[in-house]
This record gives sequence, C-alpha cells and structure tokens, in this order.
Amino acid sequence: MRLKRFWDDAIHAILSQDNNSIMTARNNHFNKLKDIASFIRPEDAINHMVISTYIFDFDGTIADTSIYSKLFPKLMATLSKNTGLSNVQIKEKAIKQYRLKEEEGRLDTKDLFKAFGQLDTYYEAIENELWKKDFIKKDVIEKIKKITERKGIAANSLKRTILLWMKIYSLGNLFDFIFTGDDSKYTKSSVLYWKDLMRKEDITPKECMFIGNNKKEDADIPSTLGFKCILINDFLKLS
Repeated sequence: MRLKRFWDDAIHAILSQDNNSIMTARNNHFNKLKDIASFIRPEDAINHMVISTYIFDFDGTIADTSIYSKLFPKLMATLSKNTGLSNVQIKEKAIKQYRLKEEEGRLDTKDLFKAFGQLDTYYEAIENELWKKDFIKKDVIEKIKKITERKGIAANSLKRTILLWMKIYSLGNLFDFIFTGDDSKYTKSSVLYWKDLMRKEDITPKECMFIGNNKKEDADIPSTLGFKCILINDFLKLS
C-alpha cells in the first residue's frame, strides 16, 4: 500500500509540473521536511526505481497516427471502387453482416478492409504513404535508444502493422519483443490482455514501466496489476 501511494504521489508530482504555484508550494514543503528528516521528492525518486523492462504503446506513442486520418478519404474511395458499394452501404454491411463495432463514432479502417477481403490493398496504401513522410515520433525514438534495459512494445495493433513501420524506419533492432493484438484475444482495455502479456513475455509488473498515450488503457488498467505507468508527454520530461 505504501509503495502504491508513493507511486501515485510521483505521478501526481509530474502531472503538476506545469502548475508553478503548486510546485512552488510543494517544493517549499519538502525543503522544510529536510530540516527534520532525510527526504526525497517523489519525482526525483522515479529515476532511482528498479525498472528492468520498459514497454511502449505504439499508435499515438511511437507512431504518428495522423497518417490514418490523412489517408481515410483515399482509402474509403478505393474500398468503394473495389466493392461497388457506397460508403454508407459499406458501413451498414460492416456492422450488420461483419459485426464490426464503431469506436468514437467511426469504424476502424483496417478492420473494414479486412472484413471485405482487401487487407493487402490497405497495407499497400499505408506503406506508400510511410515512404513519403516521417510518421514516427523521433523525440520518443531518441529517448528509447538511450534505455539500456529490456524494451518492448505492447499494442492493440496487428503485428503486421508494427512490423511494417519497423521495416520502413529501420527500428527492428530497437526492441526486444513486440506484443500485439495477434497475441491476445483481448485489448488493452481488459486486464486479461495484460495478464497475457505478463505470461508470454515473463513480465514482473512492479519492475516494469509502461509508457503510452491513453490514460485508461495505458495507465489506469495496467496499474491495477502493479505496472508502473506514465503517459508519453511526462515520460519525455524525465531525465
């Protein structure tokens, strides 16, 4: 319980760094405590924690997902041409016949192409666009390169997607393992996904830091199993 409260304090400290008034008052508090005891601020202690494995989310953390919104109109036009259906008809068929579900009011483009047997066409379009422009977060990659401990990826994406990015941006040797939607029938929104990850990659949660961009999937849920979790923008602030 004390360790959990300590980590919560540490995360709170990082998230508060943009609020100068909070941090000033808080730092004064710690300075006073130094007069009566040996004390260390939680955010200073993060770098001294025993972390043996760093695991990163992919979409939105390492990969710039703007590629998907950019290609969406072109992809849907291609799917419409290949199927002879309008976008409305494609959506109706995907939901009623293929049982696809919307997330935030939209169907996943990759799932659409897979349902209609057009997955190779989808990946061809993605690959062509990846060669034209950097859709990789270089500041994140540079920070990952400095980590000497075991490193991995855990994402909902298909392995084919991640391996495509690894190939184009020459990142194949950067990670020790890649755990994807192909390795679990669950998504990161379920604790069962994280248990599958722990078993397959021999992960000890208390010695693992997970870095992502989604508070619920990448922090709230895995932290219930003991993972140390931090959002990507705060991770980039750590020394």
